[in-house]
Amino acid sequence: MGDDITAVTWFAIAATLLGASWTVPALVRRGFRDSMRLHLFAALSLMGIGNFLNLPPVSGAVDAHAFIGCAKLAYNLSILVSLCLMTAFLRERPLDSWSALRAWEAWLCAVCLAGMFTATALMPPHLRNNTLNSGHLGDPRVVAFYNIGNVYLLAGYSTCTLLAWRIARRGRPLLRRVSLTPLSGGLAVLAASSAFRFLWVDVPALRAGQSFTYNHDFVLALSGTAAVAIGTSLPCLVSLAQVASENRDHRARFEDLGELWTRLVAAYPELVLDCRPEGPRRFPPTLNHAPAVYRRYVECRDGLTRLSPYLRLASAQLPAEASPGEPHTAARLIDRALSLYGDPCLRGESSKAPPCPVLVARDVSDSYDDDVLFLAAVSSELQALRAT
Repeated sequence: MGDDITAVTWFAIAATLLGASWTVPALVRRGFRDSMRLHLFAALSLMGIGNFLNLPPVSGAVDAHAFIGCAKLAYNLSILVSLCLMTAFLRERPLDSWSALRAWEAWLCAVCLAGMFTATALMPPHLRNNTLNSGHLGDPRVVAFYNIGNVYLLAGYSTCTLLAWRIARRGRPLLRRVSLTPLSGGLAVLAASSAFRFLWVDVPALRAGQSFTYNHDFVLALSGTAAVAIGTSLPCLVSLAQVASENRDHRARFEDLGELWTRLVAAYPELVLDCRPEGPRRFPPTLNHAPAVYRRYVECRDGLTRLSPYLRLASAQLPAEASPGEPHTAARLIDRALSLYGDPCLRGESSKAPPCPVLVARDVSDSYDDDVLFLAAVSSELQALRAT
């Protein structure tokens, strides 16, 4: 059971600290002036730090360097303050509207913390490092310590559960409901765990049973903590998945334009806006791939504009029914125009030819995305022509 508790504790620590890290980029962009994200970041960070301090090796090291019971006090301080901040986060109705933290909630947290510190100060040193599995629960000071802490934990987790459930029920966006449902579930588990601790401390007959012990309740509480962190992290995970999908699409478009871009740059080297050496299949090492696609698109469009006199000459050789708005026909037209460009006998004739309208797909809107897709299709047809 001890190894299972340690594994679940480390999972809860990793989940809460990772959940807190998702809020950092947005906080940095806003100069740490976003109270909602700041409350969530501090709440999850303190949850993770508190559970880390509760690990036996860590708590033993803290007590050895400070005083007996210091780690327990630090753990309870982190958990109670994190719960107060989580209540503030949910009071603000995430993604909906702002509402201040109730004064009684902050005062209850402060009073309970003061009571726990007072109870610890009144204990003799050998009782300050007590646990709920120890035989110290017969001492009224130890019982008072746990009961005072459980008052706020039960009240805070119950309030947070109700707030998260109400927001999830009223939330119209699917992401909000999906995110807040595990959050409210995890908070409900933590509230139930606090209620069980009340019974465990105050009902000696319960401690005599073996079916459900405090170790089981502790694992249940850690699972609820991990569910809270996962619920708050879901929106960021979805955003990261969307960013990854968009980058994958941009990479594909960048490479799809490679054949057209390579041929035009071979004819007009001055087209390249970025003078770093770059092959047609090499993608720039950047997290934001959209500018690279736009740069390549602009270079292709500029090259087609410069090639337009040769496109006019090549279009005269097309059948009457052929339309340069089709990718296959446009590719053959560009291929022929580039071959005419290399003929020195046509240099003077091309300068006299009127410019050809820049190739545009038929029956499409004037959007940038549609034009990129059309040029990518033309580039693919050019590659097929080169292969045959």
